[in-house]
Amino acid sequence: MKKSALVLLTLATISYADFTRYPERGVVVDNKTKLVWQDNYDNKEDDSMTYASLEWSDALLYCHNLTLDGGGWKLPNINELKSIIVDKATPTIDEVFKYTKSSKYWSSTTSMSGSNYAWFVDFVNGTTHYYINSSYHTKGNTYYVRCVRAGE
Repeated sequence: MKKSALVLLTLATISYADFTRYPERGVVVDNKTKLVWQDNYDNKEDDSMTYASLEWSDALLYCHNLTLDGGGWKLPNINELKSIIVDKATPTIDEVFKYTKSSKYWSSTTSMSGSNYAWFVDFVNGTTHYYINSSYHTKGNTYYVRCVRAGE
């Protein structure tokens, strides 16, 4: 019974969103939720893409200070971040997103287990955690960042 509930819960987190990519703006728009997602990163060097891998508090600041496409960004909460998980091979994020590492991405959601922990999505397998294999991952760990803002 528990296994069935887990499978259903996992299936419920799989995205059925309809995305549109705007490469000239560096964003992806979820046409269902109207959320606008960061697709490009401001810190390019010699046309090579640099991904943001930061501690949690720096991830919050990074999104707050992001000026891409007019600004207004924030670190997504865990439900917003889960909304872009898809059921496919690694990475488990919709293929419309151009710049994605198959790795862990921060959410802004602090764990109820303690203020030193925050939820994240692992786009290797589409799972959400604040700990893995009984090993807690603190806000001092460095994970990747994908910012979001309210829709259009």
